[in-house]
Amino acid sequence: MVVIDTNSNCSRKVDYLKRRGVTAVGRYYRIRKPEYRITAAEAQKLSAAGIMIFMVYEDTGQKVSLDLTSAQGRADGRTAVAQAREIGQPFGSAIYFAVEGLPHGYTAADLPAIRDYFGGVKEAVADRFKLGVYSDGVVCKTLLDDKYCAYTWLSASTSFEGTQA
Repeated sequence: MVVIDTNSNCSRKVDYLKRRGVTAVGRYYRIRKPEYRITAAEAQKLSAAGIMIFMVYEDTGQKVSLDLTSAQGRADGRTAVAQAREIGQPFGSAIYFAVEGLPHGYTAADLPAIRDYFGGVKEAVADRFKLGVYSDGVVCKTLLDDKYCAYTWLSASTSFEGTQA
C-alpha cells in the first residue's frame, strides 16, 4: 500500500499514481491558497480510478494565540463541512484537521488552546464526519484520549513533544 499527501491537483496524474502503486491520496480543504484545495472533478477522477482519498483541513493551527480558539475551530469546521459537500465526501467518513505548530511543535502548555479549537471544530462538524488530527505526539495522544477525535496522523517531526513515544 502506497499512501501520499499532496497540495497538488492529481487529476492529470492518476495514471502515473496507479503505475506507482498509490492506493490513497491525502488532499486538502482550505480557504488560504485555494489552488491547493481539492476539486469535485479531481475527487471524482481519483475515485473512479480506485484511488482512495483522505481529507485534511489545513488553514490554521500554526499560532496558538491567533489560530487555536473555539471560534476559529467552529469557522474551520463549517468551512470543512461546506467543502466536503462540494466534492461529495460521504457523510461519516473522516476529515483530519492539521494542527502542526511549526516550526517547533506544540507542548503540554498549548493543550488548553488546542482543546478549545477542537471543541469548536467538533461543534461545527457535529456527527456529519468523523474527526482526525494531524499533529505531534502530545496533541495526537491528548485529543484521542479526550475523545475530541477518532483518528490521529502523527507528523514525522520526531523532535516534537510526545512524538517519539
